[in-house]
Amino acid sequence: MKEQLNCPCPESKMVLMEYGYPHPEHYDGISEITCTECKKRVGRWSGRVLTVDDYENRFGREPEPKGWEEALQEARDRGDLLTLEEFKETLK
Repeated sequence: MKEQLNCPCPESKMVLMEYGYPHPEHYDGISEITCTECKKRVGRWSGRVLTVDDYENRFGREPEPKGWEEALQEARDRGDLLTLEEFKETLK
């Protein structure tokens, strides 16, 4: 389990998460592995690192693509977007 999460924290900090009802990807069993110390999350089937607002799709299927407006808003919320001035600074 610790190897799948690729986490430096002790294995005693690992938790197996089950998505219950009314979660859209509810499943009777483990859906993700979470570290309670560093907060890293990995999907059970896909093995991909899950972000704060992300979750593992049942059986690891690919998530539905997001519209550009939603993706842009998520990038803004995370602080991933640079202003023009900030971008110019990265070029120096």
